[in-house]
Amino acid sequence: MKKRERRRKMKQAFGLLQQGCTLKEAGQAVGVHASTVWRWVQRLPEAEQERILPAPPPPSPRPTPRVPMRMDCPACGGQLGWRTGWSSNYLLALRQFCKQVPRFRFLVCKRCGFTSWRPLAPGQCARCQGYLVWTRSRLRKVCARGCGG
Repeated sequence: MKKRERRRKMKQAFGLLQQGCTLKEAGQAVGVHASTVWRWVQRLPEAEQERILPAPPPPSPRPTPRVPMRMDCPACGGQLGWRTGWSSNYLLALRQFCKQVPRFRFLVCKRCGFTSWRPLAPGQCARCQGYLVWTRSRLRKVCARGCGG
């Protein structure tokens, strides 16, 4: 591809990107691969890139629904509390920078040492009379003993 032709294709691709086309659509329209269009955009100064490429939409995480929880220990009846921790030695080194973001949370009973990674659901299992926990999606309750009840 000659310089003049490449410049013409670049201008066409940048115009399509400004109109809201994807990299793939812009590349197909001018006859080049999407990665070529991406490389062209990456060669531009940052201000030009922001003008040509649309801002990415903010992530929209699906919020975990709030569910009723029991805060009494199923083993001894004591009060449960939340504990937070750090997941690896690397994060221990970075702890000073990310104190507000716990890496994992779990319920713990100070009296007997009972722990649970999942929130406890109110009620008991119909089959084995064990305690119930919420699934990860918080949409249904399952028996913690795995009896299927």
